[in-house]
Amino acid sequence: MKSGLNPSKGGPHSKTQRGPFGTIKTRQLVQKVAQKLPAIVALVALLASRSIAAAEWQRVADWTGNGAKQTESFSIASREWRISWETTNEAFKGAGIFQIYVYDDEDKLVTLAANKQGVGKDTSYVRAAPGRFHLMINSANVDWSVVVEDQR
Repeated sequence: MKSGLNPSKGGPHSKTQRGPFGTIKTRQLVQKVAQKLPAIVALVALLASRSIAAAEWQRVADWTGNGAKQTESFSIASREWRISWETTNEAFKGAGIFQIYVYDDEDKLVTLAANKQGVGKDTSYVRAAPGRFHLMINSANVDWSVVVEDQR
């Protein structure tokens, strides 16, 4: 039989293959790969968990208050960081305003991270070269809290 099938030695699923290390039956090859599969899956999971753990969000600075505030400068090490904010205690419905402007170390506007009327909360992501930044928080008729986090 030239087809590679040998029914007398293992049935139709025992096709003989010629590989770089000699002749090996398909069934044996599948068994060897299956034996290694749990180790491969474990290795992939380990590498994925290290990548995720390497990029954890860490608090850089936080502020609470009301009214306008220019924050002190803070350092960011990654190219993407985030600002989470929340406004509460609006004097009366529709009266509250809240804005966060992000400036770099040269006082150039990087982005407007928040512009909200009333109460609420959100997270804004900033993409910029690593460096030093500060925030200009502008608000009226609401209390606010702001948290800056960096991926480290």
